[in-house]
Amino acid sequence: MKKQILNDILGRHQLSFLKQLLGLYKTVLKYNKRKIPSDAELQSLLRKRDIRFVVALDGDQVVGGLTAHLLPSAFGDGRSFYIQDLAVKKKYQRRRVGTGLVRTLVFESRVYKHRDIFVQTSLSNKSAINFFKSRGATPTAGFHFTQEHVIKVPKYKIVKVGGKEYISAVTPPKKGMVRL
Repeated sequence: MKKQILNDILGRHQLSFLKQLLGLYKTVLKYNKRKIPSDAELQSLLRKRDIRFVVALDGDQVVGGLTAHLLPSAFGDGRSFYIQDLAVKKKYQRRRVGTGLVRTLVFESRVYKHRDIFVQTSLSNKSAINFFKSRGATPTAGFHFTQEHVIKVPKYKIVKVGGKEYISAVTPPKKGMVRL
């Protein structure tokens, strides 16, 4: 008989599963330099009402998971989930584990009448793009900005397509950095 993978939204007493999930992120998403927070910090995260940790369990082992943040709207017209991380152990990929994780979040979103779920990925991450498109997600054009204490200022090229202007792929910056 085929093993059943259970999807669950972690509650405040499931610290060990959260630790496994963060270990999975370090391995699969290559978060090698990131340190897993203390138990007290993780317990604090599990108590927050605006973050969800959804895990796929094979027995008592976390084999996949996602982290989503619930963002309020200033207009009071519903809240949105933002998927920050999603990872599945290599052995469990292409076995609908990722689909189950997203469906669990979609189910909660519908039950509580949240407005939408969004996720971002780089244009080079074809597997993530294909994964979300194949599950009915609609890609939208946009530009993602990251601001750190010190950032390199890249150069952009404006291109016209069908009468509309778009920002082209980022080119590497030349010498120098800009301090904010």
